[in-house]
Amino acid sequence: DWGSMSVTYAYPVTGKTGKAAKVTVSNYSSGDAKWWFTHVPVSPSKMYIFSDAYMATAVTNLTVEFLMSNGSYEYQWIGQPEIASTWKNYSAYITVPQGAVSLTILHSMVSNGSLTIDDASLTEVPQSSNFSQGMVTFTFDDGLSSQFQNARGILNQAGLKASYYIITQSVGDGSDYMAWSDIATLRNDGNEIGGHTRTHDDLTLQTTAQQSSEILGSYNDLLAQGFTPKTFVYPYGSLNSAIEQLVQNTGYLAARGSYFGMNASTVDKYDLYDIRVDQTTSASSINALINKAVAEKRWL
Repeated sequence: DWGSMSVTYAYPVTGKTGKAAKVTVSNYSSGDAKWWFTHVPVSPSKMYIFSDAYMATAVTNLTVEFLMSNGSYEYQWIGQPEIASTWKNYSAYITVPQGAVSLTILHSMVSNGSLTIDDASLTEVPQSSNFSQGMVTFTFDDGLSSQFQNARGILNQAGLKASYYIITQSVGDGSDYMAWSDIATLRNDGNEIGGHTRTHDDLTLQTTAQQSSEILGSYNDLLAQGFTPKTFVYPYGSLNSAIEQLVQNTGYLAARGSYFGMNASTVDKYDLYDIRVDQTTSASSINALINKAVAEKRWL
């Protein structure tokens, strides 16, 4: 653990199937407290799935720690398991970066509360979960005007299409967000227009009525403007099983979180993975990921 808090660790405690481990945090101010296992060797040419059984009185974090061949460490946040008063299973896919030689999983408390874990496992994803071919999807969140001004021309010139996820109550808000006419132009270019709530608030911090207003309300906003949204993106990648169900009930066919990784055919289609690209992402690393998706027949 690190930061400012009081922590107690207990092992063994009664588990789901055997001996479990428990961490309890009080007087939390900063940092985290966590369980992890000894680093295990992995290969960048493989894809893995981690799972554990847990009970938690607060939302927790799952992060992968990679040991790189040069002795440094890299980290990927892969999930945010929700509160569970009884044993609940959580799983996440892991895309191993080039140069990684081993990994461990950090299941962390980042607030006051307790976390108990059991039945942790890390397994290689079988070849049978491959798609028939590798696939790449470009997505742009929020409906920013810079996407229309910059990305649209580059993609059109390359003959590529993308998915744009719109915060419906931000449309036309100053110079930062696209107008409805811009979004219609993107649709007419052959791009997908999807939902991203009305106000981009964290859905996990809202009541069920507020969540419905954000998800169904933004869906109806898009319908009113002549769009037919088929997929959805959770603001901040924050979701839980109840929010997934709301998205499905609204009529969306799939939804994306914000977990670092590629998709196998067995992934939860209402919790799809992505890999973030920003100003610090090199062209060579993007190219390596595309080549990996092609070689392993994954969806990037």
